[in-house]
Amino acid sequence: MLDRAGGDVHGEGEEGTHPDFKATHYAIVTGMMALTAMLGGALSGFGALAYGYAWLFTLAFVASVPGLLLIPFVAYRPECQ
Repeated sequence: MLDRAGGDVHGEGEEGTHPDFKATHYAIVTGMMALTAMLGGALSGFGALAYGYAWLFTLAFVASVPGLLLIPFVAYRPECQ
């Protein structure tokens, strides 16, 4: 994709977004993040009613285990040194 000046839009800037659209990109991604948080909250309410809090929190804990296991690998990335 080319921008108005004929340059390649992809790969420009530090984050890979065109400098003219960084605020738009931030707003869209922030909205998507908020939407998933709201959907997760609504679904957890239905899950708590259907299965009870003990099963809901057990499922939440089991779902968090893969992320917890990846924490040591994130800390030793070359960019973090």
